[in-house]
Amino acid sequence: MLNSLQYEYVNEELIDNEFICIICNKPLDDPRCTPCDHIFCGKCITEWIQRKNHSCPTCRQPLRHQELTQANRIVRNIVGKFRVKCMACVKIDLERSDFERHLSTVCPIVCLETDIMCPWTGMREEFNNHITNCSYQNLRKVFNSLLAERQQLKEKASREKVDIEKFKGEVQQLKNELKQNQIRNQNSNRNFEELEKRQKCQIDEHRNKLLQLEEQTRKLKSQIDRYKEEGETLKEQQRVALGSSQKYTMQIKNQLRQQCIENNKYQREVEHLNKQMRLQFIQNAYEIWQLKNNVIHCNADSIEYQDIIQQLKQQIEQQRSRLDDLHSESHANHEHNAQLVNQTDFTREQISSEWHRSSHSDDTFKSNRRNLGCNKRKRGQ
Repeated sequence: MLNSLQYEYVNEELIDNEFICIICNKPLDDPRCTPCDHIFCGKCITEWIQRKNHSCPTCRQPLRHQELTQANRIVRNIVGKFRVKCMACVKIDLERSDFERHLSTVCPIVCLETDIMCPWTGMREEFNNHITNCSYQNLRKVFNSLLAERQQLKEKASREKVDIEKFKGEVQQLKNELKQNQIRNQNSNRNFEELEKRQKCQIDEHRNKLLQLEEQTRKLKSQIDRYKEEGETLKEQQRVALGSSQKYTMQIKNQLRQQCIENNKYQREVEHLNKQMRLQFIQNAYEIWQLKNNVIHCNADSIEYQDIIQQLKQQIEQQRSRLDDLHSESHANHEHNAQLVNQTDFTREQISSEWHRSSHSDDTFKSNRRNLGCNKRKRGQ
């Protein structure tokens, strides 16, 4: 069986699927038939069974290697007529069944040492003689060692390249970090400058405020000194006024005390008059009762007696009204005098007002005394 790499099919897509192996998806090569009449490449089906796949790839019926048979002649002839192209001489329009003859008689072959620059090219029957005498074979070991060394150098270069890339990445990372640090330093410097400016502005503002506060403190201190002087003056005036007020208050107290004595005396006189008026009232009532009895007994229906009785009634009512007025005035004067005694610490204006009121009460008292004198004289008449 030929190596499939030595040729390739011409118009492979036109080959019928019946002649395509389902294992490798290539045209049949050395076709083998199973007991179930399915055809595969000889190499493909053998490897299939060796992988412990003891069943047909198509229908899954049990299959053993001993049961494989060569495909019939018709199939072999059809497969042998497939058109192929030689990969060595690039000759086309060859039947696959003639390809071995083409290689042995027509197709030239190159030396196996072509990769190390052996220029030989000839027919296949001359190939074995050339291989025996080829001088380039002695260079194979050197070439292989050079290739190995080259491979090692490539691997080393690859590793160094990886290291270089890694180093470049680290350098780039360091550059980025350095750039970021520079940006942060710039920002820090900018922030520091701005902070320094703000602090300087704040210091200037605080200095101005401090100067203003010092000026205000100086003004306040001068005002306090002036207020202290005014306070001392006011204290002196208050001491003088307090001495005068105390003296005037003592005079008012003495006058009020004297007024209270006179009011008490007046109250006793009022009480005495009240008793006399009660006795007079009782006496008048008794006289009226006697008059009524006399009128009843004497059939006093004259106008003169009626006038007398009417006059007596009017006098009694007047005396009763005057007695009530005297009681009210006495109670009012008593309360007024008590308030005057308790309010002796008023200011000068209040003391003057109280003094005026006391004077007015004294006038009222004198008027009441005059009225009482008149009433006594009238009752005496």
